[in-house]
Amino acid sequence: MSFKYLEVMLSMQEIIIDTNFFVLISNKKIDIFQEIRRLVIGDYKLLITTKIFNELKTISKKNQDAKFGLKVLEDKINKKQIEIIENYQHPDDFIPIFAKEHELIVCTNDADLRKKSKKAGAKVISLRANKRLDFI
Repeated sequence: MSFKYLEVMLSMQEIIIDTNFFVLISNKKIDIFQEIRRLVIGDYKLLITTKIFNELKTISKKNQDAKFGLKVLEDKINKKQIEIIENYQHPDDFIPIFAKEHELIVCTNDADLRKKSKKAGAKVISLRANKRLDFI
């Protein structure tokens, strides 16, 4: 086994989670973190952007599923299990570019963002059969 191959296998994968994934936690009763653990081999780091965090805060004022998702997110941030990266661009514009530059996995159910991310060469995790997450 070559050193380069081993280095790739041991490198930490970064995963950026879109706003709608936090609504799935309550809406579809899906443990997105367990599902990501099931899908991703090796170590990984979970990321969100400041824009996603603020978007979820806004949505949570009117949507109970988003409110529950925000509580889960805040708990994960406080436990340092999710890192917030500074960005104030719209996620649909920022995520595909950022994913391409950093070889991220994108977690989203947004059809337009899935399409843009795949076009940028990113791996995408999305909801399948309304009950589990999978690479698309």
